[in-house]
Amino acid sequence: ADWRYDFKRSEAALIASLKWREETLPRAPGPEGSDGATAAARLFTHRGFDHAGRAVFLYHGSRFAPKKWSADAVMLGVVHTLEAGFAAADARDPDNDGTAVIILYLDRGSKLDMDLAKRF
Repeated sequence: ADWRYDFKRSEAALIASLKWREETLPRAPGPEGSDGATAAARLFTHRGFDHAGRAVFLYHGSRFAPKKWSADAVMLGVVHTLEAGFAAADARDPDNDGTAVIILYLDRGSKLDMDLAKRF
């Protein structure tokens, strides 16, 4: 361990990270097509909690419309949904283990885009 830890550098990095998150990640779903948050709300939803208090999310694979929403914008909305679900789990039980259940619902006619899945 280095005893000469640079607190100023760490503070600057934390401030830069918070600024990036504020500018990049959606705070709440916006109007249809605004930043993909509404699209993500249709694709990836927080459905509640399991018996262990873990957040449960449902992904509707067939609802992704790449001509309507960009994958990057939708992923920003998914991050928002995940963070909201984890925050709700923490509010219920501050000692939870921080894990989640993600259910991939692929109805007929849909297929899992592995390149998109790997980005999660």
